[in-house]
Amino acid sequence: MHSPFPGNAASAKKGSNHSERRSSWRYEVLLAMKCRPVKTQHIIVGNVRNMSSGGVYIDCADTLPCGTKVQAYIDWPFFLNDSVPLQLRIQGSVVREDRLGIAIAITHYGFYTRRSIPAADTAAPIAPLA
Repeated sequence: MHSPFPGNAASAKKGSNHSERRSSWRYEVLLAMKCRPVKTQHIIVGNVRNMSSGGVYIDCADTLPCGTKVQAYIDWPFFLNDSVPLQLRIQGSVVREDRLGIAIAITHYGFYTRRSIPAADTAAPIAPLA
């Protein structure tokens, strides 16, 4: 089985100089996702490139301005009881945007069972987090 987590623990990164603001280890990943600004139906599809307990960086064609509150839905690569698909749902705010994507600071998160429709399927509607 191909792992969505390239490399190993050595690929985790944490800032070691004074200009680094991250306080959590970041892990390089490649996971399908979609997100939307809160209280809108605009959907952004992309891939999570790295994540930590405090945030995620998403490669996407559309970007959002800093401060935008978002909900993101990430297809988790592991299954509950080896058969039930999981989805990581996060709420947060865009803290950085660049030409490749956006960085989101996580304020809330949870794992949920998901339908067999992956997050990357743009035709599937997404429900707001509870």
